[in-house]
Amino acid sequence: GSVITGYTVTSNPAGGTDTDAGTTALSHAITGLTNGTPYTFTVTAINAIGTSSASLASNEVTPTAPTTLISYPVAGGPRGITFDGTNLWTANSTDNSVSKIGLDGTVIDSYPTGTGPWSIVFDGTYIWTANYNDNSATKLDLNGNIVATYTPLGGSPWNIAFDGTNIWTVSAEGNSITRITPAEEITTFSIGYYPEDIFCNISFCWVAVSGEDSVKKIDLDGNIIDTYTGIYGPQGMALDSSGNLWVPNIGTGITRVEPNGTKTFFGFSAGNVRKIVFDGANMWLIDADNANVIEVSLGGSVLGTF
Repeated sequence: GSVITGYTVTSNPAGGTDTDAGTTALSHAITGLTNGTPYTFTVTAINAIGTSSASLASNEVTPTAPTTLISYPVAGGPRGITFDGTNLWTANSTDNSVSKIGLDGTVIDSYPTGTGPWSIVFDGTYIWTANYNDNSATKLDLNGNIVATYTPLGGSPWNIAFDGTNIWTVSAEGNSITRITPAEEITTFSIGYYPEDIFCNISFCWVAVSGEDSVKKIDLDGNIIDTYTGIYGPQGMALDSSGNLWVPNIGTGITRVEPNGTKTFFGFSAGNVRKIVFDGANMWLIDADNANVIEVSLGGSVLGTF
């Protein structure tokens, strides 16, 4: 037959323009599509005799707007972030403050806290910071007023968590975790060598013991219930809606720990992942070494790096 001299792609519904129409390129750009509208596409071929009939329709695709990343300046050295239901709060380690930020990115104000706040959490009423440099936790109201300071905590606290009743901090240098009850009782528990993070729900807490390449599950009385080993350098943790615990492994990927203790490792390249959060569908990992965030599906696949 006659040699093909070009291809043209047509959208359905109409409106798309094939900017490469009539060329023999195997990849064609289609402009003029409407974000959020599902489209299918057909292709016709052109040669000296004329234009062919259209191909079968492609699978349906829906264009979306490109992701836009916007940075908002806060006070010095932000290391932690939390949400109070209305505003975001950051813990600013180098100027010993917290910043309250509206969802439009406006910094409402900054307020003093303890020395060297490394982590921050909201307990439903108050903002708490774990202050590494003065071995304390500070409780603030939503107007930024310091309500109370709790010290000592068993060692300089790296991270802080809330279990629905109690506040917990973790100290790598102290090889310990500390519980602060609503009655302001402070209790410290030994947990293992070099714990770096703690995550809690209303029933349990999980402690990332990076010096032992393990995660330890504890009850709210501080008793170790289970230990999950073989997780390299764990630091950040989060639970998904099915109760699976996800734990990044430094530089190598992420481990899923099911409620029955079954572990599954998903390998991919990453740096020093310190934090992980869910958006309701996927996970987002903060890669401190490479200054980016990584989106990962609940199947363990990397969806994008930003």
